[in-house]
Amino acid sequence: MINLSKVNKLVKKTVLVTVSGLAVLSGLAFTNQVKVNADCINDKIILPDDSLGYTRSNIRHWNNDPIAKQQLKRASIVGMSYNDSHSGGDRGFTKHDRRVLDMKHLSGKDRRELAHFAIRTINSARNAMNLPSWTYSSNAERFAMNTAKYYTQDGAGNDDDDHDVHAILKAAKQNGLRTDLGQVYEDESGFEELPNARYQTMWHAKLMLRLNIEQMLFGNWTPRKLQSDIYYHDLKDPKRYIEWDHTKDLLDAHNHYDNPNKEIGVAFSVRGNDEVSVHILTVPQEYIVHPSKYYR
Repeated sequence: MINLSKVNKLVKKTVLVTVSGLAVLSGLAFTNQVKVNADCINDKIILPDDSLGYTRSNIRHWNNDPIAKQQLKRASIVGMSYNDSHSGGDRGFTKHDRRVLDMKHLSGKDRRELAHFAIRTINSARNAMNLPSWTYSSNAERFAMNTAKYYTQDGAGNDDDDHDVHAILKAAKQNGLRTDLGQVYEDESGFEELPNARYQTMWHAKLMLRLNIEQMLFGNWTPRKLQSDIYYHDLKDPKRYIEWDHTKDLLDAHNHYDNPNKEIGVAFSVRGNDEVSVHILTVPQEYIVHPSKYYR
């Protein structure tokens, strides 16, 4: 059992800063301290110190080691509380940030701005673990966009029980990548908790992207509702932290060999008006079997 009294003491140190959309937790040891800019969405993730059990070894073995899972639950409660990006205001918005986006019909410029924000945020966590940054490429972006297109054609989305393997492997084949390994490319998240999620300001889209990445890093935590009292109660509930498989992907913590040098692309698909799926695709060099299809 998790020592909830100890966890609660940690979480009670949380100071919610609504102007930035971040919850700032003071007095704890973290691996990459940064100063939060209250006028923007922060693209830096703060990881709990390994003394709290947030280690690649625990992440690797979470599913077969009860102690590792217990320590990760505790560390992830602290990590989510620190990095929480739900509470926010509109102070410091630029005119560009206020502009409403249609996530179903993003311009190339807006899509890349969101993608680069997501990649910087992921890389901040990787760098905190002394892992090299993943590299954005137009080739990986095309792979991600093809995947998103085939998700839409299949009527699939993040709210489904699993990845749309058909869409991913169809896009992989089209882009000259291995298909014999199954679904080894995608980490998926989404904005489906929000009504009319298809329409977002740039600021809020980045806020949701940051929350999605936090969820992947910290136990796939999901609140019952985005209502503030329920939301912050659920931050402290160990039962809301359920798996660290996405964390394995983002922090190269699989049992098999992980090539840390990957290209990354990010794309979006929309189902209805309330569900936006975020498709994060990574490509290691050794999975490229037809270079002429991938590098084009």
